[in-house]
Amino acid sequence: MKNQFFVGVAFATLAAASHAAGNSDLNVTGKLMPPACNAHFGGNATLDFDVIAFNALDNNGTNLGSKDTALQINCGGPTRVSVVALDNRAGSGITIQEAPNLNWPYQNAENGNKYSWGLGFADGQKIKTGALIGLITPATTTVDGVLLTTAGAQKVLARPTGSSSWSLASSHYSLNLSPDLEYSFGPIGGPAVPITNAQLTMGLTPMIGQPATLPSANEIPLDGSITFTLRYL
Repeated sequence: MKNQFFVGVAFATLAAASHAAGNSDLNVTGKLMPPACNAHFGGNATLDFDVIAFNALDNNGTNLGSKDTALQINCGGPTRVSVVALDNRAGSGITIQEAPNLNWPYQNAENGNKYSWGLGFADGQKIKTGALIGLITPATTTVDGVLLTTAGAQKVLARPTGSSSWSLASSHYSLNLSPDLEYSFGPIGGPAVPITNAQLTMGLTPMIGQPATLPSANEIPLDGSITFTLRYL
């Protein structure tokens, strides 16, 4: 039985070799799908600062105070994500140089690039109404239900968009919200860690420019708009 077995294999091999007529490829395809994630502001996607009387504005510019909101991030399973923000009114934000005596709420530059988000143009064309300052507040941010000020908890991370290293991290001090940075969660220095859910809190403060630079004959709408996008890492 053993000899017959080997003879049969030899004949089959020779027959296959003598009748070879071409090649045929077998392809293996498929996709690895990350758990689906979504982000939303719930019912707090519009911050209304009501009506401000023109004659109540400070001559040096006016800080209207901060209102808080939170970006809710939910994933179907542990997933590494980052958040980036886009200024839909880019170019319409006044700067510190344009209103140096205003009470600007920025954190120090080491807490992220300072950025003036746009509030629109007072005349619809070129007169800047003011600026919107955004600060991410790690002290009230949670990751997977854990407050970041808890010992051993993750930090809010930040890095220049496109960079490979997370150069900023905080669990207590605010980080400047900038379109030049992306934000995630993890230990100091990174890497970003997978999360299932997070509540990224931030404070937004409208700054009105010097009234002498603004037209006073008509109402001026505050028209800030920021788009937040989740990225898979």
